Amino acid sequence: MLTGLSKGHNEVIFLNKERNIFVITGPCGVGKSTVSHRLAQTLDKSSHINADLIYEMVVGGYEFPWHDEGKLTELLWLNVSSLASNCLDNNFDVVIDYIVFPEHLKYIEKLKCKYNIVLKYVVLMANEDTIRMRDRKRPRKRLWGTGL
Repeated sequence: MLTGLSKGHNEVIFLNKERNIFVITGPCGVGKSTVSHRLAQTLDKSSHINADLIYEMVVGGYEFPWHDEGKLTELLWLNVSSLASNCLDNNFDVVIDYIVFPEHLKYIEKLKCKYNIVLKYVVLMANEDTIRMRDRKRPRKRLWGTGL
């Protein structure tokens, strides 16, 4: 994003203003959504894209992510990239939370061609007992492995 600053009468200096995309990932129940929301609250202009909600926009033809053969995952990342692009166009930093594998970063990398972004990929971890305890507190349809 180029920001013009006036210097004198006819001279304009363009500064490159960086925007950040934070990708917060980790296993189910580790606290991705909580950490992402809190991180977004600390930034001046930010958006929190909870990719679970984007994935669940599909109603007819919905499949659990672990059953998807790639079509819904592709649609998810196209939608997340579009939302992120809209936020970056309006000078917002973006925080994305989802179970993000390195091969999914190709969608975010495409944004680097258009924007001067700093990509921060953060993997959260917790011990297995903590994750199982948090998972048991979820609504039944959101439990790890439901529908297997």
